[in-house]
Amino acid sequence: MKQLIESLCIKNLFAIFFTLLLLLASCTQRNKFQDSYVIEVDGKKGLIDSLGNVIVEPRFVEITPIMRNGYATVIIDTIMTHRCDSTILGNTYYEVIKVKYGYVNGSDKFLFQEPSFSEIKVPAESNIDYLLLDFCENHSFSNGLAVVENKTFLCGYRNIKGDTIIPCIYSDAKIFSENRAVVQKPFSWDSIKNRVNPGSNKYGFIDNNGKEVSKFNFISLNTLRRNRSIGVIGYTSYNDDGYEIEGDLEKNADGSITIDKSKRRKIEGDGSPEFGWSIYLVDENSNIIKQLSMLQSYSNFSNDDIAVAIPALLGDFFGIGFDFIDKNGNNLKPLAGLSNAQLDSLSQLDLVRAALPKDINILDATRFTNGFAAVKLGDEAWVFVDKHLIVYGKEGEEVFQDAGPFSNGIAAVKKNSQWGYIDDKFDFIIPCQYDSCCQAGRNLSKVYQSQDKVKITSYIDRNNKIVWQNTEYNQISLNREDNSKPKSDWGKWNIVDYEQESATSYSWLIILIVIVFIFLLLFIVGKNSKKRKALKNSPIPCKQAEDSKGKAIPESASSPVRPTSGTMKKSNGTVKPSVSPNYSRTQQPTETQKNTNLESPRSSAADKSSQINSRLSKPNNKGQIVSVINDGYQPGIIPEQKIFQTNYPVPNVKQKEGYYCFVLFPKTETIVFPYRKRRIEKRGYTETGFETKLRASLAEFINYKVLGDVCILPVEDAHPYEPDIAIIEKEHHLGIRIDIEIDEPYTGYEQKAIHFIGCGDEYRDANLCNLGWIVIRFSEKQVYTETEKCIGYVKHILSLIDNTLSHTNFISPQADKRWTSTEAVIMAAKGYREAYLHHQFNKPEDADNARLTTSDIKQTKLEKEAAKHVQTVALPQNKILNIDDSATKYSLDNRLRFEPKEHIYVLDGVLQLKAVSDVVAHFFRPFNILEQSDRYAYKNGMSQTEVIEMWDAKGVESRDVGTFLHEQIENYLKGKRMLSDYPFEYNGEVVNYKKTVSIEKEFSYFLDFMRDSEVKPFRSEWRIFDEKNKIAGTIDLICRNGSQFDIYDWKRSTKASPNATVWQYGTNGLEHVPDISFYKYALQQNLYKYILESNYGIKINKMYLIVLHHEYERYVKYEVPRMDKEITIILNSLNY
Repeated sequence: MKQLIESLCIKNLFAIFFTLLLLLASCTQRNKFQDSYVIEVDGKKGLIDSLGNVIVEPRFVEITPIMRNGYATVIIDTIMTHRCDSTILGNTYYEVIKVKYGYVNGSDKFLFQEPSFSEIKVPAESNIDYLLLDFCENHSFSNGLAVVENKTFLCGYRNIKGDTIIPCIYSDAKIFSENRAVVQKPFSWDSIKNRVNPGSNKYGFIDNNGKEVSKFNFISLNTLRRNRSIGVIGYTSYNDDGYEIEGDLEKNADGSITIDKSKRRKIEGDGSPEFGWSIYLVDENSNIIKQLSMLQSYSNFSNDDIAVAIPALLGDFFGIGFDFIDKNGNNLKPLAGLSNAQLDSLSQLDLVRAALPKDINILDATRFTNGFAAVKLGDEAWVFVDKHLIVYGKEGEEVFQDAGPFSNGIAAVKKNSQWGYIDDKFDFIIPCQYDSCCQAGRNLSKVYQSQDKVKITSYIDRNNKIVWQNTEYNQISLNREDNSKPKSDWGKWNIVDYEQESATSYSWLIILIVIVFIFLLLFIVGKNSKKRKALKNSPIPCKQAEDSKGKAIPESASSPVRPTSGTMKKSNGTVKPSVSPNYSRTQQPTETQKNTNLESPRSSAADKSSQINSRLSKPNNKGQIVSVINDGYQPGIIPEQKIFQTNYPVPNVKQKEGYYCFVLFPKTETIVFPYRKRRIEKRGYTETGFETKLRASLAEFINYKVLGDVCILPVEDAHPYEPDIAIIEKEHHLGIRIDIEIDEPYTGYEQKAIHFIGCGDEYRDANLCNLGWIVIRFSEKQVYTETEKCIGYVKHILSLIDNTLSHTNFISPQADKRWTSTEAVIMAAKGYREAYLHHQFNKPEDADNARLTTSDIKQTKLEKEAAKHVQTVALPQNKILNIDDSATKYSLDNRLRFEPKEHIYVLDGVLQLKAVSDVVAHFFRPFNILEQSDRYAYKNGMSQTEVIEMWDAKGVESRDVGTFLHEQIENYLKGKRMLSDYPFEYNGEVVNYKKTVSIEKEFSYFLDFMRDSEVKPFRSEWRIFDEKNKIAGTIDLICRNGSQFDIYDWKRSTKASPNATVWQYGTNGLEHVPDISFYKYALQQNLYKYILESNYGIKINKMYLIVLHHEYERYVKYEVPRMDKEITIILNSLNY
């Protein structure tokens, strides 16, 4: 009990300490994006964070939230004045607002030392507040650039350092979006023709470099959104040459009109102007896509690729209502593009109410977001529609008095004269209790309440809890008269010592943290002095490595990794790195600092290793774990099962290759493997619902049952196969068992690509067919949107193999193309699943489902007997050739097979092994492609799809050409014919190209290496495995070195250097290992070393990386450090 209390005390103290550290970090962060919200107090604006803390004091005329670059745009002061424009038609006077503005971060500090100045032209009857807010938004940083004006108020762009990148030569400029900015050329006069130049005052696009990428022929042009913009082209022609009139019009006696051509004459040109204009939908280079109606104006395109068409004055006159257009300029029409099958499927959805009539006149509309737009159909009658103009909502509750667009998953709606919020399932998450409300932010929503003459402004969270509130007794507006006089401090900042204020505000926090830290040190040192002595001489204390016979390897044989810096020691042209971070030259730490930096993470690795070892070292503990798992599986075993064969002919089912849905059959007279009723993995979003509907629909097929908790265990101590849904024949006359799979392109919560081509599903399905099971695969979209057709497909398959069943009028669901891993990532970026499911994944699918974390499950006698009769999947044989023509053989070689398409290692034809590369990847954080591509796209003005495909194309090219180089090296070593050119082609949604890549330079480097090193190759591309840990991998080249061997790994990459910059470190016990490619390759080679020494009786002397890259002048050779302690941590984790 005493030890338990002490342990809890230490954990609580650590929790308090790290909480305080996080608080300090939140106080001191600089230039980072924050979830911020605009507040107004006494007519001055500032910012709060999502917890309601004031991060920018309310002292500005206008302010934006903090943008992605970490700064908010603020207006510090304004002056109303007048300007005179004498460029056209004499002198014209108009009002302007002189603006003093700047940028502040989340710590209330200014970006630049001096304020900036600009002017806002005030159109007649304009809203001043909107003009100021629009100014702030337009002057915010985007793509690393922001609009700036010179002293003559010509516009250009500057970067975050304040340097003018694009010169100030434009009379107007807008914020960058998608690598495009709208700019207006200044007024210019043709003194020869005495008229305005054609390009004068016209708008067009420039890119990030200031290059003009479009024609400048627009009199107005919207900011680019979703690769689309709306532009107005004005036509001005001059009557210089004159024109001819066909004749005079004459009215006949019968009232008809004719032209008297005898009176044809020419009108001399007088140079008078003639005007006209048209509205166009254009792309990023101002190429015209479609001419649009002049009866409407148009909003920017939303992320749903739809723009709102708003009635213009002329449109109002003719009674034209609101409308929507897609990216091709076509108007959305009710139910357009939907098949009868899709209509049937939609009609079954609970939230679908009805489609809008084709002749409906929409009186008002919001933009499309989250797949919906709110439209006004009558007085206080708003509904939500999708892109097919189908009304969604709860039955009887689909009409609102008013509504706003969806924002961050919720929408503001008005009922009973009060406002609240609904989610995308149209459930109220905030009841209607407010007088007014704004679009929801990421975490907070702004709401208003009025009471007598008091106006209460609040920010509430998703639980309707108030996190910030302000009460106003009167409203302060911009007073033009009082604001017309220049201020004495107009050209200066209002100096405030924010550093001093900030330091004072949390100095007590620093003192408290120091006290707690000292107390923790004293407490831990006193309780763990013995443990500290044991750890003193080992940087990563862990379980001692063992040889193949289980004997401890002496410490001298394991060559610990030295905690030095990222410097390299050269010997005979070989680079010898060590496991350590790579510091920049300008911040080279002392030796003491280096050891300190590495000591802490290595201690955490030791703690992790010690915990693992302590669990496995207890003789009964693992047995207890296995016992618990098997006890859980015992109730699921079906005792009445017997071994039998399939007894039905394989039907010929017409299928479209590369598309869902499809079916795979076992051969006739295949042994049918028994099943259990118990699951390990979580269920998909649609599985339970489809299972329920399928069971109800198959009720008439009385000899069949539908189960959702089935698993199949063909190999002991391995992860079982788990059908999403299983159909079991009760009497076993025909031996029918069906595995129904519902494939999603990506996981909803983690947004990880799954079920893509090459992920391993094909090998799994082939195995299940060899186990006597039929496999039917649907896409999730088919199951959700065409449920009845999917059920009909299942009935159709059953009727083909069981002649006692009949199913007529069968209609297959619409074919759905299978996806690659990159296509799945792009789907996730676009919210593909969320769109057709009308659901946001705020937690993992079936998160409440209990999940076992180990695969140590034992087979029953029946399963073991059935396993003896299972035919294995045919895979290429592991052909072994000793390059040195030696007679050396290993019995293990014949047991391993490799499936190259899905990169699967199979032992004895049944047990799937983990690839060494996948094992190593588990100890490093995966690259978050969705987050990083979104950030890169925003910064560079590209679409996220283009960025994802651009990165994927580079990766695929690098991998394919690297594999080709490996193959040619293997051909050379085995005396086969070699090739030097590799034809590469990439076909994506946006990125498409072909090229021929030559490896002549890289191969010449390989020949240089072979000549210089005088190695003695033994085997190339040798596939090896370790049965105990269920891992396998492929060695590029192994060479004899006396009685021992050396391992070589070819790399065609510039990222294989141990000197690469270290941004982060490993996880799961390898927190001290730099997260760079070199150490990942090093861990792989060390695992190969372990496999060879533990299973093949081979002693490894050295390991090397050989970099062959065309950008280098010669090959580069890196020696790989021995990492025995890290390998012990990895292996222990595999057995934990």
